[in-house]
Amino acid sequence: MKLRTAACVCGIAAFFERDDLRIDCQATRFERRSEAGDQFRIHFCSTCGTAMYRETGARPDLGAIAGGAFADRDFPAPAGSHCDTHRHPWLRFPFD
Repeated sequence: MKLRTAACVCGIAAFFERDDLRIDCQATRFERRSEAGDQFRIHFCSTCGTAMYRETGARPDLGAIAGGAFADRDFPAPAGSHCDTHRHPWLRFPFD
C-alpha cells in the first residue's frame, strides 16, 4: 500500500469567551483527559456529528470552535500553537 498524506495534520481553532458562545443544537459531549492531565470536552451535534466546540479544564473561561466551521475567507491566521511536542518537524507556521 502506498502512503499518501494530505495537509490536515493539525487543527485550527478560534477561541471565544465561554459566556459569548451560543450553540443552537442538541449537543453530545465527549470527555477525556488531555496529555497535561486537564479535563477536555468536545461537544458534537447529536444530529450530524459535527464537532461544535471544545472546552478544557486549563481554560474553563474559553470555548474553541474549529476554524473550518467559519465560511470566511478573511478568517485570521493562527497567532500561536500548543501541543508543540507532537508537531511534525517539517510543519512550520508564519509566527515561528
